[in-house]
Amino acid sequence: MWFGNFFYRTLWLSLSVALRWLPVVALAVYGVYLVFLQLADEPIALGMLFVILVQPLAMLLAISAIRGGMMALRVTKGADLNKLFSMAFKATRFNLPLMWVITLLFGLGTTITGLRQLGNDFIPNLGAAWSAYGWSGLPQILEVAGEFPAFLLLGWLFGGCIAFATMGVALAGVGAMAAVRPPNHHQIWGIGAQFFNLFLLSITVTLLPAAVAIYVAGGIEAKVSDLLVGDQYFIYGTAAYIAWSLCALSAGAALSYSVATRKEEEGRAAGLDAMSGPTYQTTDLRALRQGRTPNHSGRNPRQ
Repeated sequence: MWFGNFFYRTLWLSLSVALRWLPVVALAVYGVYLVFLQLADEPIALGMLFVILVQPLAMLLAISAIRGGMMALRVTKGADLNKLFSMAFKATRFNLPLMWVITLLFGLGTTITGLRQLGNDFIPNLGAAWSAYGWSGLPQILEVAGEFPAFLLLGWLFGGCIAFATMGVALAGVGAMAAVRPPNHHQIWGIGAQFFNLFLLSITVTLLPAAVAIYVAGGIEAKVSDLLVGDQYFIYGTAAYIAWSLCALSAGAALSYSVATRKEEEGRAAGLDAMSGPTYQTTDLRALRQGRTPNHSGRNPRQ
């Protein structure tokens, strides 16, 4: 599929994903908020709970978003809650680590190279702040972390684009396995499928807007803290765009899944035709014999 057509269909599909998914996100955020209120006085327990549940919850929300697009395209059945949680857990163990590895390869490489070229002391300063304050000095540590050069975030986003393009259809396949009557997809089904369209989509939706924001904030001199400065309308607008971009990426994964499954069915049908061998046009012998036999008048019926 040509990317222009893919992008146009993704934009429309993202609206359907938003209507299906954002209420689920609102409920999840409200639940996390209630847990935070209960454990506000227990930072250690809150930190342990965050480490244990943040990735499974994020994967569950991601699969739910992709399933929203797949339901709109009618390429999957209704969800089974037991299978949904099971598939989210499996994706957390397999698909998510692969995405993290790809992202880290580009993100760490860009960060280390960029800090060395700039002669920046960000890593020693962050280590010194952690040694001095630990968990009890989290505000001070976050203040030091805000000095990270903002343009180096583009390396992490580029790695995320590569990871999403590689695993997008595979995540949709995991989501399809959470249906009432699931297809027979294996764990690595769909890896790399529709890579070009998903990569361009993620670049357009995430990397390019981030590059523009960093340029406006100060270019190569901008810090991460500079990106967080703004009035409430700017903050709300940024949050709304991030939410929509997640819906667009999920819609792209769902659309790519529909294209990949259709190509797989066409390939299977072509394989069956090849196995059955060539077809030949059959001749109606009876009609041929009657055509050559004279009628009672002594004349050939063809005359």
